[in-house]
Amino acid sequence: MHQMKKFLFSICFMSLISLNLTSIYGEEKKTETTQPDAEIVITYSGNELSVKNVTPGSSIDIYTVFGVKVLSIPSESASKETDLNLPKGYYLVRVGNVVKKLVIK
Repeated sequence: MHQMKKFLFSICFMSLISLNLTSIYGEEKKTETTQPDAEIVITYSGNELSVKNVTPGSSIDIYTVFGVKVLSIPSESASKETDLNLPKGYYLVRVGNVVKKLVIK
């Protein structure tokens, strides 16, 4: 049983490392493009996710730390607020090339 826990922990740890490297390399590619997405502001308070300065028509994607997409929210305007009914845990919010960590307690 103890070895199984170690094995599962190792898999989780490697997944987190690969996600981090992917987002880092994605950020480097982003800075080489013509328009940076650094002005996008992602905040979370209570149950509400707020995204500002997003390109209308783009998608706000929420992933688990394992890379599984759990929610995709279309953005019709430059500003989007939405209530999230997700279980407690750690998530990644991706808007364009910007990725932010989200902790739901």
